[in-house]
Amino acid sequence: MMIRFAAFLARRRERLGKTQAQVAASCSVTPEAICQFESGRRKPRLALLPRLAMALGVDRRLLARFALESRAPEFYAALGLEPVAPAELEALQGAC
Repeated sequence: MMIRFAAFLARRRERLGKTQAQVAASCSVTPEAICQFESGRRKPRLALLPRLAMALGVDRRLLARFALESRAPEFYAALGLEPVAPAELEALQGAC
C-alpha cells in the first residue's frame, strides 16, 4: 500500500517537530486548513503547494506531483517513510 498525500503531510510535519499551527503560519493558512489537508478531507490548492513544500522542507515539484497523483513511491522512500495501514489513515482522519 502506498502512503497517501494526506498521511504524508502529517508524517512529514511530525518528523520535523512542527505543529499544525507552525506549518499553517508558514503557508498563510489556518491550522484548520492544515488539519483538513492531513485528514484527507480537503486537498490544498496547487498555488499553495510551493509554500507548503517550503514549510515541510521538500521539493515543490515533487510535492505537486505527489498531490496530483497521490502516489509517488520514490518520494516517500527517499524520506524513509513506510506505507500507511488503513487503520492509521482512519485515525488520522478522526484526529482533527
